Amino acid sequence: MKTLKKLTPTMLALLMLPLGCTRKPEPEGYRVVAYEAPTHQWTILRTGTFDGKYMTKRLTVVCSSYKWGDRESVTGPKPATFRLGT
Repeated sequence: MKTLKKLTPTMLALLMLPLGCTRKPEPEGYRVVAYEAPTHQWTILRTGTFDGKYMTKRLTVVCSSYKWGDRESVTGPKPATFRLGT
């Protein structure tokens, strides 16, 4: 009986270890991680659920134009200015 009382906390700790070490997924959304000025290419990470499975997709894009709210459209060789890391 004494041995069981000593082993119980250890067993509980070992059983709870996988629960405390599971990695939580990143929040869903977009994050700009890189910009190449010579090619005007942006690298964007999209995290979320796709077809029922949580994953991260890497997008490499080149902007040719954008429109923000009621403002005029911006077009040209370098129209987009995103903030890195957001």
